[in-house]
Amino acid sequence: MAIGSPSDGTDAGPSLVGGFVAFIDQLTVDFPSVTFVLVANAPEVQEAIDAVVGYYADAAAGGAPRVYGYADGLPFPGGGCDGHPNVQQQMEAGQRMAAYVKQLMSW
Repeated sequence: MAIGSPSDGTDAGPSLVGGFVAFIDQLTVDFPSVTFVLVANAPEVQEAIDAVVGYYADAAAGGAPRVYGYADGLPFPGGGCDGHPNVQQQMEAGQRMAAYVKQLMSW
């Protein structure tokens, strides 16, 4: 399994990817038909999400959970405080994500 990390701190190494996998596996015990959409909010997290999506894609033939990644590409710096997106940018991002989920789920 590939390893992604947001930093070299205490969350570095396999803990981020392993945490995603453990959480997904735990949820699928109670909700076996669930679909997961992992949302990247930073480039560093995208690496981990890509690893998790690839991990489950490789196991898909064995009935693995459906796991997808989504990266919106919010502008940085955004128009809000400390370079974060402002209200309008967040609203537009939510609309794009809703459209992605609707298409993914065939709603």
